[in-house]
Order: sequence, then structure tokens, then C-alpha cells
Amino acid sequence: MPTKKTQGYLQINVKDPEILSVKDILEKIFFKKPFVAEKAEKLLNKIAKREVNSSNYKKIAKELNLPLNSYYYLLKRMRAVGLVYRIENEYRLSETFSEALENMANYWRGWVKRKRRRRY
Repeated sequence: MPTKKTQGYLQINVKDPEILSVKDILEKIFFKKPFVAEKAEKLLNKIAKREVNSSNYKKIAKELNLPLNSYYYLLKRMRAVGLVYRIENEYRLSETFSEALENMANYWRGWVKRKRRRRY
């Protein structure tokens, strides 16, 4: 039986899209559980320092005061939306998330321009 891939979703309130911190972004990714955004931010900071790998997961989870299932949940979601990736046994920051948002914004901008030109 094929394994189910974790989906990554982002919830944005277009009437209040202001982003002032990484935590703001994480609250939009973890919109069903916004209380985990702070833990996710701490985990991202450890990933940025290249402190997170598959051999020290228990130590990192303990430092962040996270049960192991929550630790894995955070990593899976952050991987699913493209914030992080794993190479060999180490987690690293990824630009996939920002590239996906830029592609979507560029497509929408072009689509709107094309529609406006046709109207006049």
C-alpha cells in the first residue's frame, strides 16, 4: 500500500496579510494548531544552525520540550510546504517555499494583466 504524503497548506487572510516575523508565517502554515508556531520557530533556528539531524532527534525534541510525535509532525509539515529539506541525515533550510509563492504571485499578476488588456 502506498504511503500517504503529508500535504502542506497555507492559510492567508488577504485583508490582513502583514508578515512581521517567521512566527507569523508559521502561524499561517500551522493554522489548525497555531500554538505550535513558537516551537516550530525554535526548531527552524536549530535547523539554520545545522544542529538537527536524524541521530540527535531525541535530544532536540527534549530541548524544545516536544513529545517525539510533535517533533516529527513539525518536521513533516515544514518539509511539505518547502521550508526545510533533508539531505542524507541532516535537515536544512530550503527556498522552495518562497519560490512557490513567487511563482504563484507572478502567475496571478500576469493573468490579471492579460484579463485587463482584453477588457479595454
